[in-house]
Amino acid sequence: MKKLDTLEKSLDHKLEKLFSNPAFLGSISLLLNANSYRKLATNFALRQVWKALQLPNKRDQERTLHLIQELSHRIDILKDKLDRVRAEPSREQQPAPFPRPARRSARSEAPAAHA
Repeated sequence: MKKLDTLEKSLDHKLEKLFSNPAFLGSISLLLNANSYRKLATNFALRQVWKALQLPNKRDQERTLHLIQELSHRIDILKDKLDRVRAEPSREQQPAPFPRPARRSARSEAPAAHA
């Protein structure tokens, strides 16, 4: 156990020296910066490839889904309005009744038949 403790202490001391060394920190910083620039360049190149192939990217897909949801919501609102209008038709919207033909009375037809 003592050997493990001494090994751990010496390793901590050496790592502390290494991480406080400005040359080491500078090289790590350069590596991180280079990696982030590589990532940006790769993403830009991939976006250009997707554009050239005219395939939708994630933003296009999200925009399309948003528009579909918006249209679906509008359709639901219009369906509700239509159901309300159908359930309570106003008098103006009701069709005009068909005019009934005038009935002739049996008395008025009788003399005409005899004559």
